[in-house]
Amino acid sequence: MSEQRLEGFAKAKTATPFHASEQERHDNILDIGQPINVIPHLLRDLNKNIRRFFANAQNDINTFPRSTHAKYVAFTLAEVLITLAIIGIVAAMTIPTLITNYQKQQTIVQLKKVYADLNNAVKLSEIDNGSMELWDYPQNVTYNYEDIAPFIEKYYLPYFNSAKLVKSSDFDNKYILLPPSEEDPDRNSGIITNYLILSNGVILSFFANLPVKYIWCFADINGKNGPNVVGRDIFVFDVYIWRGGLEGTSFRVKFWDGYFTRDIEYYKNTSQYACNKENTDKYRKFFCGKVIELSGWKITEDYPW
Repeated sequence: MSEQRLEGFAKAKTATPFHASEQERHDNILDIGQPINVIPHLLRDLNKNIRRFFANAQNDINTFPRSTHAKYVAFTLAEVLITLAIIGIVAAMTIPTLITNYQKQQTIVQLKKVYADLNNAVKLSEIDNGSMELWDYPQNVTYNYEDIAPFIEKYYLPYFNSAKLVKSSDFDNKYILLPPSEEDPDRNSGIITNYLILSNGVILSFFANLPVKYIWCFADINGKNGPNVVGRDIFVFDVYIWRGGLEGTSFRVKFWDGYFTRDIEYYKNTSQYACNKENTDKYRKFFCGKVIELSGWKITEDYPW
């Protein structure tokens, strides 16, 4: 073997360490023209350094504080249960209030719609039938369907889109517009004889009360759905027609206000129709529609919800 070749093998045995720069290893391998069988020796050095690196990494993991490591990996069962309990308590405190506020808002929306629809129907009827003052009102207190039906059929029914008029006795026998109560077990007995059912499910019922004075119109703003309670989903309107000369009277559909408008405290606290929680009269809360109107179409905190 020539002296030059032996010198090349000697240099291969002293190859540059793994940490040498890429340029130095490139020079030592390529510039001297060493044979191909030197490469396995370099790969062994590389493998040794890789194994050393992973061994050191594993040692770091094993020496990492276990308490600190566990703290950031997961929650304990106790922590999860406490969190769920807190969420449940907060939900129990807030969800009923949210539901009640939503129901109140829906009541306002539905009530305003019925109020507008009633007045629009009257305006359309006046075009065909003349001013309300000249309409042919029932002249007697009447509970009979046959007495009140002709008035409804002429002045109201044609002016509601797709509405129908039925006898209350021919309607769903599970539905009662003014259900009896402990204070008034005979409530609704013979009074509600007609249902004017609108296309949106609203149920109206007309009752001629006191000769040539006014007609009550009971409006169930959510139809067959409950709770069927005056002041919640049933509200009382009237067509005032008495010619007795009381100041403020007029021929129009309005909330029942006891003949003419007074201040809101009167409707909350005075008379058998008062809108408050303490009233137990059979006419209780008939003024509630008027109270909502005078409150700016809002259900206030003191409202008997």
